[in-house]
Amino acid sequence: MIILIFLFFMVLLLLLQREGFSLTSTYSTQTILAFTNYLKGKSSINDDAIKNKIDTYEKANVPESSINAYVSTDKWPYTDKFKKVCVEKGVDVDKLTEPEEIYIQQLSKKYGNVTLSSLRSFDVMCKMDASGNSIGKGMYSIKAKDSEYIPNETLNKKIPGFTFLNEPCNPCDILNNNYDCPFSVPGTDKKPLLPDPVLQYVWNI
Repeated sequence: MIILIFLFFMVLLLLLQREGFSLTSTYSTQTILAFTNYLKGKSSINDDAIKNKIDTYEKANVPESSINAYVSTDKWPYTDKFKKVCVEKGVDVDKLTEPEEIYIQQLSKKYGNVTLSSLRSFDVMCKMDASGNSIGKGMYSIKAKDSEYIPNETLNKKIPGFTFLNEPCNPCDILNNNYDCPFSVPGTDKKPLLPDPVLQYVWNI
């Protein structure tokens, strides 16, 4: 029996190697092979596209259990918390075709940018590259020469109503899908607003 199990795993590894998949994946060989066969059974997707999809899921920390559930049911398992965000954003969950974690990455970057852009009237901005990722250590003055850096711990003085929900940190990190810096921005009356529903989700508040 032990020999048969060993041979089974060896066959799986050889199949994955032949398909060009890395053997250092955090997902089990059984899951990768099942997911690969499932996708190929649905469409004419090529091996490179499948490999890229798996790599993307790993980077987004999509649980292996979610992939297995998708292969078994043809539906991604979405949490009630995520469904609530979708309702608030007018997104039809039944039309979604990717894991929850992928959409949250996209939405957090989008609404993080919207939230931070609302601060431009206070002469502050995040430095971003062409992909919309933050490339600075915090927020910078729009008008100052060479976009002078504004220390994170002084942002609440620069922006009346701006509040860190924990310790001062880099609010622009949300643009890099880093969820360790929760904050609220001022409303029209300069009092802190409740963060956007998407940001509440990723900040777990």
